Amino acid sequence: MLSSNVFQFDFDFDEWHGTHENDGEYLRPYNESIFNIRQHYKTVFPEEEFDPSEKEDGTSKVADSGKIYKIRYTINLLPILGNHILVDPVTKERHEVNADTKLMSTCTESEELSLFNAPSLQDVIQFKWDQYGFRHHMVGFCFHVL
Repeated sequence: MLSSNVFQFDFDFDEWHGTHENDGEYLRPYNESIFNIRQHYKTVFPEEEFDPSEKEDGTSKVADSGKIYKIRYTINLLPILGNHILVDPVTKERHEVNADTKLMSTCTESEELSLFNAPSLQDVIQFKWDQYGFRHHMVGFCFHVL
């Protein structure tokens, strides 16, 4: 089931930029309701490089020259299966959801190695490595070398 695309949702909003000269893949966190993502392009992509607005002369800031690529936006729904924190928008209280279910622990305790071939799980692992693991292990490596 994880190897299917059931946990990945492709979307296309007019408010989100549709083309770019950069063909890279970016994994970004989004911690609010997926029903509100339409208005959060600048939250997910705050860099000037991804600004979809126009220059003063009315031309696009993106892709002045060179090849232009179509952008595909995908939401990975797999992380919401494990424990996560929801913030009440009114009271700002934090509530832990699914405290007894930990996605990564469930995966590591499983004997099904094909589980790790699922694109949605590979994206989660890559994001966690980029955000937490690499920096942690690089600091340990530097202390070891010194």
